[in-house]
Amino acid sequence: MLRIAICDDNRADVERLETVLDELCCYSVYYDVYFEARELIEYIALHRVNYHLYIFDIEMPDMTGLELAKELRRVGPGLNLHLAHQAVDVGNLAHL
Repeated sequence: MLRIAICDDNRADVERLETVLDELCCYSVYYDVYFEARELIEYIALHRVNYHLYIFDIEMPDMTGLELAKELRRVGPGLNLHLAHQAVDVGNLAHL
């Protein structure tokens, strides 16, 4: 089973991502959603959970994605984090 942590303050973006993940019927995927970075940090610190994949927004009101990554490393030193950033306006993809 693939465990995924999603942290994004934009509920519409989270819903779109959930739709994509829910359609992966060939794979066993479990995900938790956090709408605030502090919520994810506290959960990991308390439960010592290590997700296989972390997906989080780079720009959030309480802290940036880079600050979140740094804080996750502090509370869970064994976490395997890979950062990627891609800004895509989905509305502009209609012609593809």
